Amino acid sequence: MSPAGAGRRAAAGALAAGLAACAAPSDAAPTDRSPTAAPSGVVVAMAEEAFPSRTAADWVTWADHVVVATAVDEAESLLPREEGNPPGERSVRRDVTLRVDELAWSSADPRHAAPGESFVLPVPWTIVRGDVRTRVAIEDTPRVEVGHSYVIALLWRPAAEDPARPGHWTWLGQDALLPYDDGTIGVGELEGAARAEPLRVPEDDVRFSFEDAMAGRTAADLVAVLDRTGPDEREGYGW
Repeated sequence: MSPAGAGRRAAAGALAAGLAACAAPSDAAPTDRSPTAAPSGVVVAMAEEAFPSRTAADWVTWADHVVVATAVDEAESLLPREEGNPPGERSVRRDVTLRVDELAWSSADPRHAAPGESFVLPVPWTIVRGDVRTRVAIEDTPRVEVGHSYVIALLWRPAAEDPARPGHWTWLGQDALLPYDDGTIGVGELEGAARAEPLRVPEDDVRFSFEDAMAGRTAADLVAVLDRTGPDEREGYGW
């Protein structure tokens, strides 16, 4: 997909499968006062994916489950200080609780049982400097914001992969977290902005992906494609 939200482009390091497991750290000590200023905009960060998600075969090969889910709550936590960030800047990790509206598809060989009524997803973060909050989005990907719905190809990340985090759900990759307000793929929140119409990418565009092929369609249409798509070999990605 082509970018949807306005904002300056920022380079991000390689991110784990769901692109949300890392965030810019903080130079400033935590304070008890939360910034009250309105968001100043969106920084759109580029990222490298740990798992492929551009094709239906990628989804079938690597995803554990596909769900339709609505973001219902959000929790923030200050990230540890790390060398290299601008003085006075804090970064806040976001963990969003999503209600499972539908378990749409499951792998024949899932790594973990499907989530129940709800699950928590670590999602793109917020940068705080003084009283100004700047939202961060991954290029061509929703931030996952309360009140919006999504089609998500979920991947289970075991605790052993990151001792600092327990096992958790993430999304497969950049093309595996789709806006889904009003039951239409591509309608809803993308890069922190609401879209009333899906983006349309021509099939001969180098950026064209499974997500683009499903734009304007339903989750049932997407599942029908997955059901007739065979998996590739799981190799080269640590499994």
